[in-house]
Amino acid sequence: MPILPMGEVFKMKHQAAVSIFIIATVTACAPSDDPSADWIGTIDTLASGTVVISNPAPGLWPDSGGWRVVEDLRIGALDGDGPDVFGTIKDFAVDDKGAIHIVDVQALEIRVFDRDGRHRYTMGGPGRGPGEFRNIWGITLAPDGKLWVLDNRLARWSIFDRTGAFDRTYHRPMRARNYLWPGGFDAEGKLWEYMPGRGAPTLHRLDVGLRGPPSAESDAGNRMDVGGNTEQNWVDTRIAAFDTLGTTTVVEHQAAFLEFERRGLGASMQMPFASRRPWVMDPRGYIWFAVTDTYRIYQTTFEGDTVRVIDRDLPPVPLGAAARDSISVIVAQYRENGYQPVDLDEKTFPEFRPYFENITVDDKGGVWMWHDSDSVSTTYEVFDPDGRYLGEVHVPFPIQRFFNPLIRGDEFFAVTRDEFDVSYLVRGKIERD
Repeated sequence: MPILPMGEVFKMKHQAAVSIFIIATVTACAPSDDPSADWIGTIDTLASGTVVISNPAPGLWPDSGGWRVVEDLRIGALDGDGPDVFGTIKDFAVDDKGAIHIVDVQALEIRVFDRDGRHRYTMGGPGRGPGEFRNIWGITLAPDGKLWVLDNRLARWSIFDRTGAFDRTYHRPMRARNYLWPGGFDAEGKLWEYMPGRGAPTLHRLDVGLRGPPSAESDAGNRMDVGGNTEQNWVDTRIAAFDTLGTTTVVEHQAAFLEFERRGLGASMQMPFASRRPWVMDPRGYIWFAVTDTYRIYQTTFEGDTVRVIDRDLPPVPLGAAARDSISVIVAQYRENGYQPVDLDEKTFPEFRPYFENITVDDKGGVWMWHDSDSVSTTYEVFDPDGRYLGEVHVPFPIQRFFNPLIRGDEFFAVTRDEFDVSYLVRGKIERD
């Protein structure tokens, strides 16, 4: 079943021969403490099996209620020579015991801290030898608790055990890329390896030899604990290591770019405010993506079947003269540096602001849409695991839009930077009214 084209979802919605139509309204018998009783959206199940959730613009939370993220741990320092002084934090991972693995891409090290923020040990360092790195593209924790580190310059995976000791290396052909790596392990212990391409990027599902306990198929909670909560049961057979089980095309969107040229050399940058298609891998077995110029979120299987479409009835916001002029300022800055724009047409500048900029999913299937950020805070628009829009969550520190947080239970982990561009790893507690 292919991914449903945008625009066809709601056409099919009214043509479906079999549908389930649910309108949740406040009734006399509804529990007064159940916020879902106030929801006035709709849920339709199409003949294809795709569930379409349509939300009104307002959320379920009242203006005075909702969730809050309260910072309770910050790892990092402005200066000094300790392990908490980072050059640039590029990636991080948190295991089932709360140990935080932080990548300092400038030092080419991975520093591990316990859940109280105390430094435990450091892995790696610059070089080509075993356990050393030339560039760390990303990290991911396997279900057995071992840390997998992808070095795209040396074209290999380096694996470390729970004590920080180097275990082994797998060489993998790849093209070097410097942006964030979005792959990882799924709940079944298979590694989804992201590979960019000249055409469509792909995710390759690889059998790396991990075998879960026999009860894993019937114990969904056990299988979903990608942090390694069942390390005593997960085994590493290394028999079928890197046997490719399947490949799926990553749904990406070719955003508009500003193109420039100087003395035969080209330069480009993504058009500010242009439509994008952010996506995120869900270890439970899904890919989520959305298009920033329509408030529509898609949940698909790795095979490309559309499971759910979440819609929110929100009118577009005009870009405005100031934001539009900011694009012209960028063009002027390039011109001052000797670059001439290529095929510049101001009529093609975006007319509306994006509804959101990025998407992430928590461990229960709740969807968090990165809306905006300033120097002191970040705003997410949050949907519950059923697809109902709840409202806004304000995080009391700035998070760059392409740096997805890790949200697990009531804990919220993210990378932030201060006014001096110093990197920190911050953990917050989600307080839910």
